[in-house]
Amino acid sequence: MRRRDFLRGAMGWTSVVAVGGCRGSNESSSGGASITSASSVAPSETAPPLPWPRQKFIEPDALALQLDGAVPSIVNVGPEILFHNAHVPGAEYAGEAGSAQGIEQLAAHVATWPRDRTLIVYCGCCPWKNCPNIRPAYERLGSMGFKDVRVLDLPVSFRVNWVQKGLPIAKG
Repeated sequence: MRRRDFLRGAMGWTSVVAVGGCRGSNESSSGGASITSASSVAPSETAPPLPWPRQKFIEPDALALQLDGAVPSIVNVGPEILFHNAHVPGAEYAGEAGSAQGIEQLAAHVATWPRDRTLIVYCGCCPWKNCPNIRPAYERLGSMGFKDVRVLDLPVSFRVNWVQKGLPIAKG
């Protein structure tokens, strides 16, 4: 898929939702696609296993309920254009963790944060099996000594697993 077509889908300019915006993926689905539950989406047999245990996931509905109270630190590690289009309220953009520059940007962003702080990390650019950002971010945060790193459970994409469920978003 050409980058321009991906951006059109991401920005809502067409009815096509590009979930293949990650390097090496050319998948896409119709904007009217059904929402797939997290339990029915498993990593591909060819994809590396997820580096976090199931108890490290936080479900979108559970995080949305926390947004009115004491919100944990939420870090987005996906494409910046998608973050500006729509993101979890209170989330901070910390770099596209699939690149060396992005992973260093993430490390610099959280360098002074207390290591016992709960961090929720998410990307949401595409399905887990294709995402070049979430694994490196999770692993880097762990190697920096963060004790409670959680992963927002977005097995298909932020659009499908958050936006289409009607959960709150922020823009900009």
